[in-house]
Amino acid sequence: MFLKKVEITNFRVYYGKNMLDFGRDLSPEGKRIFLIGGLNGAGKTSFLSAITLGLLGQNVSHFSFDERAQKNVTYPRYKNILQENFSRRALAEGNLQMSVKLVFEEKRDELLIERKWWFDERGYFSDEELNVYKNGAPLDIVKGSDPKELKEEFIETKIPPQITKFFFFDGEEIRKIADKDPSTSVREGLNSLLGFAMLRKLIDDLDQTRRNIREETGKSPSKKDLLQAEMDLSAKKEEKDQILEELEDSKRKLERLSEQFEIVKNKISTLTGGDATITREKIEEQIDDLLREESTIGSDIGRFVSELLCMAMPSTLLNKLKDQLQGELKRKEWEGKKNALSPQKSKIIEGLFGESAPQPEPPLIPRQKDFFVTRLEDEWNDMFNPPPEGMADNIIHTYLAEHDTKVVLDKLNVVETRTQQELLTRIRRKNEIGRKIDELDKRKKRLTIGPEFQEALEERDKVSALCGKIEDKIESLERLIPPLENEISSLKQKVTKLEKELDISSRGHDLIETCKLMSDTTDEFMKSLRNRRIDGLSNKMTEMYKTLSHKSDIVKEITINPTTYKVIMKGKDGNELPEGSAGENELFALSMIWGLTEISRRELPFIIDTPLARFDKRHRHKIVKSYFPNASKQVIILSTDTEIGDEWYEITKPYVAKSFLLDFDSETETTKILENRYFEFH
Repeated sequence: MFLKKVEITNFRVYYGKNMLDFGRDLSPEGKRIFLIGGLNGAGKTSFLSAITLGLLGQNVSHFSFDERAQKNVTYPRYKNILQENFSRRALAEGNLQMSVKLVFEEKRDELLIERKWWFDERGYFSDEELNVYKNGAPLDIVKGSDPKELKEEFIETKIPPQITKFFFFDGEEIRKIADKDPSTSVREGLNSLLGFAMLRKLIDDLDQTRRNIREETGKSPSKKDLLQAEMDLSAKKEEKDQILEELEDSKRKLERLSEQFEIVKNKISTLTGGDATITREKIEEQIDDLLREESTIGSDIGRFVSELLCMAMPSTLLNKLKDQLQGELKRKEWEGKKNALSPQKSKIIEGLFGESAPQPEPPLIPRQKDFFVTRLEDEWNDMFNPPPEGMADNIIHTYLAEHDTKVVLDKLNVVETRTQQELLTRIRRKNEIGRKIDELDKRKKRLTIGPEFQEALEERDKVSALCGKIEDKIESLERLIPPLENEISSLKQKVTKLEKELDISSRGHDLIETCKLMSDTTDEFMKSLRNRRIDGLSNKMTEMYKTLSHKSDIVKEITINPTTYKVIMKGKDGNELPEGSAGENELFALSMIWGLTEISRRELPFIIDTPLARFDKRHRHKIVKSYFPNASKQVIILSTDTEIGDEWYEITKPYVAKSFLLDFDSETETTKILENRYFEFH
């Protein structure tokens, strides 16, 4: 995995959003080192803490080599760690969120891990959120599972918490992995790195399976239990069959009664003239309603006739009157226009041919003037000829003005319309009511003929009541079926389970033996693999230690106990050499980590803080020249100006892909990350 980006927000001295971009895993061959410089207090350790806390969350307990520190990282302690790392400036300004975002490149996939933490106004931790994205999409969450737990498990599959301390570490603390008596946490991490933890878990799972099978076999049901379950199942099936038979019989009875009901209903329908539900009382009510409606319509017709007496006029005369009035109206309009324009004619003639009118040269003689006047009058008269179509020859109704004529015509139209739409409708309805009353009187007479009708009604009511009772019974029986079916289904499952359990008990012994054989085989394989891998680790560690140490001529080999991981340095005579200085122990640790990287083939970023603090100049030269360029495919070094200083920077420079400077502002007590910067000698 290649660490592409780190984004830190409000984490200790990193106020606001601070991003560090390492680029992509495409740097030229050999340029594997990313150098981050910072003076003491500028935030190197905070940078490493942010990465580990963002990656591990509460699993940060696995990060320390100190077992006591691990035990102390309970949930309350985890909250305290968060509160201690929350930016004081952010708290003062009311910005109550801290976050760390890490972007990794793994082959062709991009993985984003983001943790956010929220605090209250006093700086106390209140909530957190974990987001995991793969190639820009949120991690798939199985329905019904805990999203946070699944995300944590996904991260653990990529970078197990137990091994992070072997790749992200403080140079002064790493020597603990090469102690003569390594801690439990170191042993667990080594087991995980070398693949033994997974094999150990497989052995434990097989042993647990053996115990489970033995326990289940001991509690296996007897054949008597199976027989009882089968009897219970048979009884429930029989009960269901009886209910189904009774239900079917009730449905047949209901069908027969329904047929009988239809016969009685048809008989009543015949007696009542088609309506099986009608009675004498209902017929009388209907007759009364019709008589009331008939009386209302008669009143309306009388009022209508009295208001519009002229509707009694024959339709031929009514139409002639309308035509005469319309013709008179057209004549009045024609004459009105003609009379209104006559003065204009005289004015035009006077203007053209009067004594004071202008004359052409030579002037018109009287005969010419008479000709033009006559022609003008003829043309003027032709404007009003022929008269409008339908115009009356003369005006009979001289007492009506033009407006009055229009009012009379409108009234005649209303009379004609209402005569058709209202009067005729009422007359037709009155005739229809008369027919209905006659029909109802006939049906009422039929109902009074003998007791046959009353007997039919009584039979209908009796059959209807019987149908209701049987329908209630059918409904009650149908409600009993679903619970019975559930019981039958449960009993079937119980019988199947008992059959399987009896079969398991018979095969239990074979399974137990198979698990034991697999467990023993895995254990033997793990022992063989452990010896091979520990031998390989010892050889790699010896190789790197001889490269780095100036005592390489004294040391013959470094051996590691495959069980305790105790490290022993042997001299040329084969005897164990005495324990060296703190710097030599750190060389042991660096050599072991390099060997672990080679043996485990874990391609993880290698992050080291204060890498050269305990080394003398000679050792520093070898570490800078031979170790850093080969430690991993990505080596991130956090250094002061006195560690990777001017001299060591020049040696490191050919392997540096990018450099950064942690620029600390003492006034604001905050740090900014500056790319392609280092110290002044850069």
